[in-house]
Amino acid sequence: LAHGAVFTLGAYVGYLAVVKWQLPILAGGIVVVVAAAGMGCLIEGFVYRPLVKRKSPPEVIIIASLGAYIVLANLIALVAGNDTKVLRFQIESTHSLGGAHLTGIQLTQLVVGLIISLALFLTLSKSLAGKYWRAIADNQTLGAVLGFDVSRIRWTVFAVGSALAGLAGFLLALD
Repeated sequence: LAHGAVFTLGAYVGYLAVVKWQLPILAGGIVVVVAAAGMGCLIEGFVYRPLVKRKSPPEVIIIASLGAYIVLANLIALVAGNDTKVLRFQIESTHSLGGAHLTGIQLTQLVVGLIISLALFLTLSKSLAGKYWRAIADNQTLGAVLGFDVSRIRWTVFAVGSALAGLAGFLLALD
């Protein structure tokens, strides 16, 4: 549930980077990915990790995730305000793709989404790190017994997942 707030954070950090700091969109995207990954690590470290160490039931972890969402969403509103923000002021030309008419940003969203989906699929299915991630997702206790560094793997997964959520928020905000 806290990923929703990281998604929103991506949009607002993107606004800050592109509009306030006047960075190019690609540089703004990099700033967003780094900020969202950092926020994911903070949420893991301060919300989930203590609960996992205490062997809290899944219901408690879900409630904590909702709490993290509420706190982060309200912090974003406190800092950025509740008014509408606009990242781009120009009108996009449209492109026809089959029967659909898409703007350049929407095509970019489609291409980035396909590239990231393919990269994530290949990482999860073909790389050693992906196999570790899947093993830990299936059974953390067995992974720890087999010698996996469960803590490091959890940090990595939270960073990557949050980076992707933040990037998605930024790409949506550009539209």
